[in-house]
Amino acid sequence: MDETTRQLRAQSRKIIHEIWVKLKKGEPLEGEYKTIGKALSEHKEYHNVWEFADVIDGADYEIDGTNPFLHIILHSTVKNQIASNNPKEVRETFQRLQSKGLSKHEAEHVIGRAVAFEIFNITKNKEPFNKKRFLKELKKAKDSISKE
Repeated sequence: MDETTRQLRAQSRKIIHEIWVKLKKGEPLEGEYKTIGKALSEHKEYHNVWEFADVIDGADYEIDGTNPFLHIILHSTVKNQIASNNPKEVRETFQRLQSKGLSKHEAEHVIGRAVAFEIFNITKNKEPFNKKRFLKELKKAKDSISKE
């Protein structure tokens, strides 16, 4: 991992810790911080991680094969896409998944698969956001639920 990536990870973890501290104190959160705070509170299994997020540097960090920081970023991204209806297919997919019996949280996970795939292509392959590719992955993720 390059130094820039490590520094960005460390900084984002400090921000997550700041949000967590405010959330615990009952302080108001706004904008993106409010969305991240909601995602943090929904993941009780990681609450101890948020307590120490400011001292976990930018190194790789996983619990049972999941990076809790990336997991929260994916939830936050999906929540923002649903709220802004951009792209509109995300909200449509979210509603369809819920109509099939998935909880809001489970539906966010399904959509998060497509978001993660796109983030991977953007960061690892240095490619710009590709809406067509994203929507194809979104459909694959949604269809995988239909067949389960």
